Amino acid sequence: MFLFVLLFLSAYASLTLHQKKFYKRDFHRLQSDLPTVKTLTYTVPLDHFNVNNQIDFDIQYFISTDYLDNNSPNAPLFVLLGGEGPEDATGLQNYFVVTDLAKKHKGLMLSVEHRFYGASTPSLEMDKLIYCTAEQALMDYVEVISHVQEENNLVGHPVIVLGGSYSGNLAAWMRQKYPNVVEGAWASSAPVEAVVDFYQYLEVVQNALPKNTADLLSFAFEKWDEMTTTEEGRKELGKIFNTCTEFGEKDIQTFAESIGTALSGYVQYNSSNWKSSYESTDSICTEINEDVVNKYPLFIKEKYNPEWGDKECTSSSQEESYKTLQSTSTYAEGNEGAAGRSWFFQTCIAYGYYQAVSEQSSVKWGKLNQLQGSIDMCKDIYGIDKDTLYNAVDHINVRYGGKKPCVTNVAFTNGNTDPWHALGVTESDHQEGNLVQLIDRTSHCSDLYSEKETDVPELKKARHNELKFIAQVLANVPQN
Repeated sequence: MFLFVLLFLSAYASLTLHQKKFYKRDFHRLQSDLPTVKTLTYTVPLDHFNVNNQIDFDIQYFISTDYLDNNSPNAPLFVLLGGEGPEDATGLQNYFVVTDLAKKHKGLMLSVEHRFYGASTPSLEMDKLIYCTAEQALMDYVEVISHVQEENNLVGHPVIVLGGSYSGNLAAWMRQKYPNVVEGAWASSAPVEAVVDFYQYLEVVQNALPKNTADLLSFAFEKWDEMTTTEEGRKELGKIFNTCTEFGEKDIQTFAESIGTALSGYVQYNSSNWKSSYESTDSICTEINEDVVNKYPLFIKEKYNPEWGDKECTSSSQEESYKTLQSTSTYAEGNEGAAGRSWFFQTCIAYGYYQAVSEQSSVKWGKLNQLQGSIDMCKDIYGIDKDTLYNAVDHINVRYGGKKPCVTNVAFTNGNTDPWHALGVTESDHQEGNLVQLIDRTSHCSDLYSEKETDVPELKKARHNELKFIAQVLANVPQN
């Protein structure tokens, strides 16, 4: 449920609060080589598809012309698409391959914030939030790109869009829906197949752990799950796991998700490029396995909560998680959790992606983390019922094709240690005209970052293939 929201938000390729914290040291080291980035806004309609709706608002975007060859008749635009979180100028400042592409091809760099995230939020009230959709966001991108082309005398110049995770979906879908605007796309770790019951996520996590870890966790969780059935047991669990509040029966799902998915982020980012010193999942599990009943709660309190949790204690209150998603205060008003309300709404009306231990799942622990909890939240927070949720997910797959999209000139890349690859394009069948890569020993969105010495050889080779692929797409664009 809400923990899922936090993990997905941190999945986006642009720097989240967690990533900035760990990347800060390298960022300062590169200050002398940073491109100049301007922060601007462009006014768009709230509803692109209804001329009778006269409401509009500002989309924030970031632009750099440092590497642009103004004399080139085909200088490209490289556009980093915003996803489910706030954007800032750092997205264009030497973190990502968008910079490498701009340098090589002497192009303009552009980053566009997604509507209803960061400064591009007209309101989080439901009468406005219903316009927080991929279809509306794609039109925002089209309008901002067209505006930037006109302002910089680049009308008719080729456009390459890039995105990671959800914005990787948007990159592929933008090329698919607006081929007249976009010549090519780089879609990294894009879960293009929507699914309500994303039980495979935790299965990939389990398979990534040392062989005996799942069995040991199963043994410990049987005891802890049983303790949730009594008030006395729940109080004892609160002490063991240092919960933020005492929890009752209605809070069991929240508590179960907090402790049951704590290893997920470590697996998802196990080879991540944004951390200079990342403790591997194997080393964490080796320590836990020595005495799982005592060491796992210690891991939650001393490592997981300080690094991934939103508090120094373990979340266990359904009321608190609901409050966060129900708050209509915006990011501009100081609500750093505002993105959670927008993104969970999008999952309820389009994508699902709920990481639970369902009947289909082979996961051996955390079985109280159930799908029904997320379905209930859609209803309780936004008034979206189960049938609407399932129909919406079916609709999005019909609209864009799921894992078999009808599109060309897209680089679909996934890491095999990334749990999200289960919903991505990983097989080249029916993908003529695209580049499809499943990268060994590589985690979420790693290929979108500029190369580091610490990258595994498989990642370096895959990124080279992607850069070569984009160069070929640009070479095939007719000269102006």
